[in-house]
Parts: sequence; C-alpha cells; structure tokens
Amino acid sequence: MPFPEKNWLAVACGQQHLIVATKSEIYGSGNNQYGQLGIGNTSYRNITPLKMVWQRNFGEIKNITCGDYDTGVLTEDGKVYICGGPTYCTGQGLGQNEKLMKEVGGLKDIVSLKLNKYYCFAVDEQGKLYAWGQGYLGTTVSFGSSQSVKTPTLVTANGLNNEKVKKLHYAYTCSIP
Repeated sequence: MPFPEKNWLAVACGQQHLIVATKSEIYGSGNNQYGQLGIGNTSYRNITPLKMVWQRNFGEIKNITCGDYDTGVLTEDGKVYICGGPTYCTGQGLGQNEKLMKEVGGLKDIVSLKLNKYYCFAVDEQGKLYAWGQGYLGTTVSFGSSQSVKTPTLVTANGLNNEKVKKLHYAYTCSIP
C-alpha cells in the first residue's frame, strides 16, 4: 500500500525505515525494531505506512531526519523530538528505545538537525553546534575523543569554539529537505 496523497514537506530514510512528513503529520514504514516509526510499539511495518503519533502541541514540522534506528523531527519553533534507539541518539540519557516522539531537553532555537547511526548533531540559531550519542570514531563533543555523550552537549573542539556552523551535512543516511 502506498503512502497517502498529501502535500509532503520532507522525506528521510534510515537503514531500514522510511519517513515522510507534512507540516503536521508524519508517516512511516519499514523496520520498527527500536520504535523508530514512533507508533508506540516495535511492530514491523513493511507494507502499510502508519501515521506516527504526533501531538498537536509539539508544533509545526520544519524538517525530519533519520539515523539508522532513529527518527528526528525539527519543529518551526526550534524544538527537537526523537524516537527510536538503542544508542544515545534519543538524547534522553538512557540508551534505551523510545517508541514515541520525545522532546530532547537542553536544546532551544535549533535550525538544523541530523541523525546518524551512532550520533546526532544540532545547530542553534547562533551557529552553536551540539552533539550527542556514542563516541564512535571520535565524532561527538571533542572530535577525536571516543567519549559517549548521553545528552546534547556543546561541541568544544579546538578551533571550533568561535566558529559559527551554518548547515549540517553528512552521508550514510539520506535526508531530503
């Protein structure tokens, strides 16, 4: 069964799941082993796309992004919501699966968000870069350290302290704004 006809805002895909969004709705299909479809359970949904649980009070959707096992939503008012797991990408400090969208604390006025297999990045409107997740290949807070970071933390790598980040890009998963 195909996705319903809508005015789609964005499409993002993880390792084995696909997410599409309008300004107020999100649909997903595929592997949901870690809750990355945000439907409240971990049932595999390969054939029928399901509407994600997206509360009206969460705000209007600006963009979506996927890691291998996570789905992230950036709202127009700069808030970040993530579901999935099992790495620390949910930003809740727990390292466990989140089957429904949960707001990531410690972030405000975010303008760009990217998720990956092991880590996440967010940029605020002042150009400050935040990172969290597993310190896979030295990719989180101090670039070069393999320290895992359970919640969003300002990146303080040498030479980056006074630089403003304008936009996030990386390959491995895809995100189409």
